[in-house]
Amino acid sequence: MTSRYEEATNDVIDKVNEVIRSKFPQLNGVSIEVVMDLKKRKSGGSYVLVKLDKSSAILRHISADNINPEGVDYILYIDKTVWIELSERDRERVIAHGLYHTDCDFEKEIPYNVRKPTVQTFYEEIADNQDDDRWAERLDLVAESIYDRDAE
Repeated sequence: MTSRYEEATNDVIDKVNEVIRSKFPQLNGVSIEVVMDLKKRKSGGSYVLVKLDKSSAILRHISADNINPEGVDYILYIDKTVWIELSERDRERVIAHGLYHTDCDFEKEIPYNVRKPTVQTFYEEIADNQDDDRWAERLDLVAESIYDRDAE
């Protein structure tokens, strides 16, 4: 049986780290495992190009090592089929969209949570994409054309 996921390559991890440095400095030091999703995923009729999950206690335990003794804090899933055909700017948008879901409260025992999308929560994302305010709709159409093409 083949896994639907594979490890992200160094160039993808470097891009995630670049977006964290430039837009999410509060995430410096937070451990984010990046994996590529090899299977098409839809939710509410739209393609899911990125998804963020917080780690469970068991995943934090099994991912702990000498470099990261506390284990992984978040998992960022990226649709590989669409990713390979995106521009660098659209890759940044996809990563940032996933990272806008992070909710870190270091006053709590387990500080890592995922927030639900709301207009207020993503005001920064709206402001960040003023040059292409319909980017999400555009990328949904790009994903649809890629998956339709691959189905032929």
